[in-house]
Amino acid sequence: MAVPIVAAKVVKSARGGALKYTGAVGFIKILLIVIWLASTLFTLSSAYKNDGMIGIGNYLSDEVLIPTFNLQELSLDIIERDGIYVSEGNVFKSFWNLLKDYGKIIYSLLSVYIWIKFLKFFVLLGLIGDTSRIVAIWSTTVVMFFMIQLILIGFFQQQTGLAGLLIPFVAVWDFLRSIPFLFPFR
Repeated sequence: MAVPIVAAKVVKSARGGALKYTGAVGFIKILLIVIWLASTLFTLSSAYKNDGMIGIGNYLSDEVLIPTFNLQELSLDIIERDGIYVSEGNVFKSFWNLLKDYGKIIYSLLSVYIWIKFLKFFVLLGLIGDTSRIVAIWSTTVVMFFMIQLILIGFFQQQTGLAGLLIPFVAVWDFLRSIPFLFPFR
């Protein structure tokens, strides 16, 4: 009787750690994080070359720390243009702008994802600690994410009042409204 229990414990403990990122889903997660890191490092180096440390500070405050603010601006821009694809006469320039807009949206979504994963790690580490309380972990993480976004948007963008407090929530709503416009030839 002791052998199946030991084997079950070994199998159960092998689910976490490095084995958690095997398979197609794990590969895609790792690939997206590597793309996000490469994009961030490339943009940081070009910001430093153009504006020095001030450029790096502006980039970090605008793109990495408050991705919900950028997601809202991109979503509203796509809704106002009545689609993501804008024909400018030159097919290559229009296609390049389409790829840039998709890249900006994916970068903002990846920044939100990395923020939430980062906060989830700290929620598991310090606040809850019990991995079986999934609803408590995710709800605490999402509330912390929105509260940190509220503080950072108020600090970096000087958004005050009710409109400034609602920006992260409105950003999610605006992104959901812009999803039908994300298909270029609808």
